[in-house]
Amino acid sequence: MLITEAQVKEALRADKGAGAHLVSCSIESFTKDGDNYASVVKCINVDYEEGGSEKQVRYVVKYHPCLQMSSLNDLVTRKFEKEAKYYQELVPLFNVELYSIGQEPLKVPACFFNHFGEGEEVMILEDLRSGGFKMFGRMKSMDKAHTYLVLEELARFHAASTLAQAKSTQILKAKFKLHQEDSDFFTNNADDQYSNLSRGNIKIVADIARKIGGYDKIVAWLEDFANKSSEVCNKQLGAIPPFDVVCHGDCWSNNMLFRYEEGVPAEVRLLDFQEWRRASPAIDLNFFLYTSLDGPTRKDNLLSFLGTYYNAFKKVVEGAGTPVPFTVEDLRQEYHKKNVFGFLMAMLILPLVVNDERDTVILGKFSDDGMNKFLKLRRERLIRQLRDNPPFLPRLLSVFDDMIQYGIV
Repeated sequence: MLITEAQVKEALRADKGAGAHLVSCSIESFTKDGDNYASVVKCINVDYEEGGSEKQVRYVVKYHPCLQMSSLNDLVTRKFEKEAKYYQELVPLFNVELYSIGQEPLKVPACFFNHFGEGEEVMILEDLRSGGFKMFGRMKSMDKAHTYLVLEELARFHAASTLAQAKSTQILKAKFKLHQEDSDFFTNNADDQYSNLSRGNIKIVADIARKIGGYDKIVAWLEDFANKSSEVCNKQLGAIPPFDVVCHGDCWSNNMLFRYEEGVPAEVRLLDFQEWRRASPAIDLNFFLYTSLDGPTRKDNLLSFLGTYYNAFKKVVEGAGTPVPFTVEDLRQEYHKKNVFGFLMAMLILPLVVNDERDTVILGKFSDDGMNKFLKLRRERLIRQLRDNPPFLPRLLSVFDDMIQYGIV
């Protein structure tokens, strides 16, 4: 994929104004295999002239990966369109609500340029690393300090969408049209590649549970669930008032950056909105808590985590003179109603969270008829992680234990 000079000029102009003139630019890699799945992400180093002075700035560029599995390329294109819609239309709409009550805007990177074309999608964004933001590290379980920051920002995001929906229902329906056409990869027909991936991955986790031993109920449940996961997830993803917000949809440690002060996390930025959707806030909560935290941290602090989220949500909604549509106890019950979604996301994401570069199996490198080969190789790598990757097994077992404790199995 070629990023053109004209595209960089447009991004520079959007960021710095008409007085900024491009001198030169170069592209460099700063991510590795396993960091990104539906896009290629690189850094653009820009030298420019402004007011007689030469200056530098960096941007992050995301572009279409042009997968060998061509059946997924159209899906990736729609995801780029969804993310562009989020930055161009929803962020300004939600920020109006936050500004009106004296709150800061959503903590997301600025988007300076979008381009669309079959396999030519490009997005140029603010490079948050220039402001001291960095990734927490997906192989580690997130601690309480980081978790509280994420939950507070998720709550502000969800609450702002609640206020916007209350004021602009018809406008939001139009903005959500793309979302409704591309609901999610679990609810398409049974021949869809992502549906095959979901079923195949659940069966792999069932094999792992069988290999570990002592989880016969889990094995039986997973084998039964694999063939009806699309139907179950479709129900879980429904947005039913009062639990009807715009969700991030892909909220795990890989899609957030933190800034630190004296080693303590001080700010968070949420990234990658290709999976945003209207759903219950419990969808984001389950996704995040089951993919990014270990079992003890999640279980020992669950009520505190939900209380932190609720208080931040309440502050925004009540600040606008609107009553909170649910209580903290309602939220706790809703969280547990959506646990199945959290369990499924853990099974899909945990292998990505804890793997290292040598264990990464990249779906996009397989052709359209290569799904079975991909799943076979993925199974082999996951079995090896049981032996070679200490964080993987206890985090997976904590999910199994929750499934039993919460009566899912």
